[in-house]
Amino acid sequence: MHKITVHASIARRTSFTAPSVASLRTGECMLIEPEPDERAPDALIVLIDSITAHTSTMATSSLSSGTMTVLGSVIDGAIGEPPGKIPHFTGEIRRLPEAIATSFFSTVPRREDPVTKEYVQPADLRVGYLLTDDKVPVAFSAAGLDRHSVMLAQSGSGKSYGLGVLLEEIVAKTRLRIVVFDPNDDFTLLAQSLSVVLDESVHAAAPCIVDAVTQDRFLLPTEVPPRHSSLTVVRFEGATNMDMDKAAARLLHQLWSARAARIPTLIVIDEAHNLAPSDDPLKESLSPLTRIAAEGRKFGLWLFLVSQRPQKLNANLISQCDNLILMRLTNGSDLQHVASSFSGVSQSLMSLCTGFDKGEALAAGRLVRTATLFRFRRRLSAEGGSDLSLAWATSS
Repeated sequence: MHKITVHASIARRTSFTAPSVASLRTGECMLIEPEPDERAPDALIVLIDSITAHTSTMATSSLSSGTMTVLGSVIDGAIGEPPGKIPHFTGEIRRLPEAIATSFFSTVPRREDPVTKEYVQPADLRVGYLLTDDKVPVAFSAAGLDRHSVMLAQSGSGKSYGLGVLLEEIVAKTRLRIVVFDPNDDFTLLAQSLSVVLDESVHAAAPCIVDAVTQDRFLLPTEVPPRHSSLTVVRFEGATNMDMDKAAARLLHQLWSARAARIPTLIVIDEAHNLAPSDDPLKESLSPLTRIAAEGRKFGLWLFLVSQRPQKLNANLISQCDNLILMRLTNGSDLQHVASSFSGVSQSLMSLCTGFDKGEALAAGRLVRTATLFRFRRRLSAEGGSDLSLAWATSS
């Protein structure tokens, strides 16, 4: 363990100084135990937001300084709320013990039901494992889906694979009506294989696959059974951009027109920049998307936008999203564009995405307790749109 000096703050985000030998890393969660003679709170769970190494002017030793967010306290092994204010104190900092990390990242907190005012336990969506400790599972809170979300990643980063993992969890553990706009036929195989890989008792009915371009009106479930979800995959395979735009607009208008029924509905739009571009206000689908983004939440219509072109996606839609899942982005202007829309996540933490491997991601917002670095777990369902075999690259 190493000493750390935590500077006083009345906010959860505060600054610190520590010896460089402590080897602190941006994005890692640590445990700080105050020294016994310090007037300080109980042990603290903290997230390292940023860190800078430098040489002390008072001595030859190297120091690190940076910022961190206090996530919670640990009292007799139990996780509690973070303190209201943080005094100036010195303590020992060490890696978060696996048992505490598992309790923090693998379980989701209770939420107050806005209707009954009672606290309920949302489903935990087990999407993967901590990037800094692959023994610790990471769970999203299903209740966090009641706000709009955006998933951003460049091509080849595992975006469709990761979205498939999340859909598996949502179908299995929630009562949502899920509608997936599938322009590249990536999720048809998922829908076809879900009944095989998941217990059939979790389904209201077999997942439905419809061809968008040939449908004037879409037959969507008008109610969700009390113990089940429903999944509809809307295919746009082979459609021109104009046909896709018109068909998507029809479906979005249909969902909006039926909003009074208040059926909890997650609208997943893959390659969302094609339907809601930043440079084409005449897209037919843009108008209903903008309205759902602005007013859909209170009717139970929640967007989940997916794109590999952050700057091409309508900025107004991104600004309405409370949840962010960020995978590999190496384009600096793309990253700056995303950072400007999510000021609650430190830029140093967000910049880690430039070095992500396939399947690695940063999640922030209401889906998670805190900004979380993780790797998606293996999928159960069949994957569509995956890379080709390398058989073509061999001579035998």
